[in-house]
Amino acid sequence: MRNRHLAAIPLAAFLLTACTSATDTVPLTTPTPEPTATATPTPAAGDFAWLNRHDSSFNSGDAYYEMVYRNHGGLLLKTDYATAAQTVACTVPGCTHDSANCPAWFPGRYSYYCPFVADGAVYVLNASFFHTDQTWEEYREEYLTPQLDSTDLTPEELEAHYYGLWQQQSAAPQVYRLTDDGKTCIDLPAESVDYEFVFCDDAALYGVMTSGNNGQNTKAVRVDLTTGALQSVPLEPTEYFVTCYDGALLTVRYVTDAPLPDDLEQFRAAVQSATVEFDRYDPRTGERRKLIERPYNIADERFSGYLGTHNGKLYLRSARPCRAAATTAAPCRSMTPLTAAPPRCGTRPRPATCGITGTPTRTSCPPGAAGPRTGFGCTAPTAQWAATAVI
Repeated sequence: MRNRHLAAIPLAAFLLTACTSATDTVPLTTPTPEPTATATPTPAAGDFAWLNRHDSSFNSGDAYYEMVYRNHGGLLLKTDYATAAQTVACTVPGCTHDSANCPAWFPGRYSYYCPFVADGAVYVLNASFFHTDQTWEEYREEYLTPQLDSTDLTPEELEAHYYGLWQQQSAAPQVYRLTDDGKTCIDLPAESVDYEFVFCDDAALYGVMTSGNNGQNTKAVRVDLTTGALQSVPLEPTEYFVTCYDGALLTVRYVTDAPLPDDLEQFRAAVQSATVEFDRYDPRTGERRKLIERPYNIADERFSGYLGTHNGKLYLRSARPCRAAATTAAPCRSMTPLTAAPPRCGTRPRPATCGITGTPTRTSCPPGAAGPRTGFGCTAPTAQWAATAVI
């Protein structure tokens, strides 16, 4: 069983390019007028897009896709921006949208599925944080049986709920591609469960994994959406994906004279002299461009005041922590990186959804709880951090 999270938050609405997908024509709402080493660089395949695993949703530019709770599982809905009509992402005639026969319905906890659009096709990633090797009988005995006398669900409803969770958690890492008459499944390598897949382009998913007592060790991979093949993505020491930027990815890393130690006290001492560098990095070609470096700041260890990106600019909070009596931080300098172009998506990702195996009731669905921004020693902004820098 693994639980992983992203140490990032969004700044603005998603700025993604348009992609299309056929969906059920019956509106749900009334429209309103308002790892192997990479031998050679991978060819570029469209712009990057951020996978919103926090809300299990995706903004394709012309539509909004979201997973919702239906019939003890997840159902994929599409809201078309041109018509403001919401429909089920299914085109099968007469489909009841309540079983695996429906392209848009998935078993288990809906918030652990993540939709996205790549090269005009709609995909759904099974992004469960929990995995089990138990048989259904073992899983049933451990999780379902103790709930038989403590819920208002019928035994049949309870079994449907937990059987769906077991299907989701016992499945190999998978990506589903929706088709006109169903869905196809792409099996991913077993080691994929160790990575947090947070970005895609038209041909692949991109995931990152952190390790070490201080999260300073990072690895990244690329998964081909056609074959499921896994490739390693070169990263600099401590480098971490942040968001989409100027046709590539924005990354952040510590720059130090020597590798950072794993011991907590030694790490705290060594990192004091580090700088925090932001780069524009394209993992498909290996092209890298330094944007700016910031002094290490213990109040925001990993991002040194970074808030987000918009219109080709980086926004950063003052790096100086404020005293209790202060209400604003000192003024900040500003600049714009050369040749910066408007990004496809300009938000800083939120933390991944947290949650545990639970039992729903008839009147409430079991959504995951969104955790606060606590990764890498960060805390939520307050009025004492009012000043921002535009970089």
